[in-house]
Amino acid sequence: MEVPSASLLGRADFADIGREGVDHPPGVWFNEDSTEITIHSDKYDQSLAILHFGRDTRTFRNFGEADEPDAFDRFNPKPRDRFG
Repeated sequence: MEVPSASLLGRADFADIGREGVDHPPGVWFNEDSTEITIHSDKYDQSLAILHFGRDTRTFRNFGEADEPDAFDRFNPKPRDRFG
């Protein structure tokens, strides 16, 4: 698939707004609303786009910490300080 000319990658627009994300209407990336986040590396001469499709693309979901110990907790005699 060719990079759409209306996208941030297609315009080679590597301003800070690309890291914050830009909302696109349907038709820019496929036929649905999307949010595009771009990262550009001058060192490696590469660009990366992360695309979010659909509703609630910027909603943070906290799934909480697991109640049971994981492998690290079971094999480490000293309890892990999860907040510091």
